[in-house]
Formats: sequence, C-alpha cells, structure tokens
Amino acid sequence: MTPQERKATVEWHLKNWRRLQEEVWAAERDAENIAFSQGSGEPVQSSSISDKTARGAFLLDGISEKRRWVEVITEAMRRMRTEQPDLQRLLYGHYWMDHLKGYRRAHAKSFTESYCTVYHISVSEYKERRKDALWAVTFEAAEAGLFKTVLDDKKPW
Repeated sequence: MTPQERKATVEWHLKNWRRLQEEVWAAERDAENIAFSQGSGEPVQSSSISDKTARGAFLLDGISEKRRWVEVITEAMRRMRTEQPDLQRLLYGHYWMDHLKGYRRAHAKSFTESYCTVYHISVSEYKERRKDALWAVTFEAAEAGLFKTVLDDKKPW
C-alpha cells in the first residue's frame, strides 16, 4: 500500500468515523444481549459456553476491523487533543466527526473558511495542517498494524 493509499484509507475512516462507531457500539450491545440473555431478554449468569455465547462472539468477530479503526482513531484524537489541539479540532470539524451523517463537502468548505478566519491562516496553510493531521492518524494506524503490506502477502521460506 502506497503512502497515498494509506492516507486515502484514513480519510475514508475519518469521514465515516461516527457511523463506524455507532455500528461497533450496536454490535457490542447485540452481542452482549445475545450471549447473556434468557428468552425474556434479561441477563443471566452462566459459567458454560453456549450457542448464544458463540453467536455473540461471531457477531463481534464480524466487526473486529471496524472496532480496531474506531479505537485507533479515538486514541489518535485523544493524543492530538493534548499535543496539537488545533489539529484535532481541524479533523473533527473538517470531517464532521461528531455527526452521524459524517463528511459533507459543503460543510468541509464552510469549516475551512471559518477555521482560516479564526486562526488567521491561508487556505494553503489550512491544507498543510490538514495533511499533517492526516499523517499523524496514518502513523497511529500503521503502528496498530491496520495496513496490509506487500510482505504480509509473501509466504515464509
């Protein structure tokens, strides 16, 4: 995967972050309800593994990659909030990460103008800051092993 492909992958996940987060939370709730409920839906304590537990685990396995992306992006945003809060605000605002609808081009354009006005910077400087913030998240994702490399495809000798 080239650096540009990695950046595009990170951008896609930022654009859809809130939706992915909701999917992960819903799947976790569903898995918990499946695994620990009786017919009435009330939680039950059990020491043995049942079909319901296996179904819950299967449900969680289906969202494992989404869950990892949500965790990595959340951690990257937490780190940015302490180290570079302006870049964190830029990503949240540009990709509309607080909203379930996610990224909208018109909103991003409007946000760009207001951010440039507030921080007294040019649009080209804004683009550079956004690129720096994207690379920071890309680095976190690479460290977490979310990108497949050419070496992953090669078989051991």
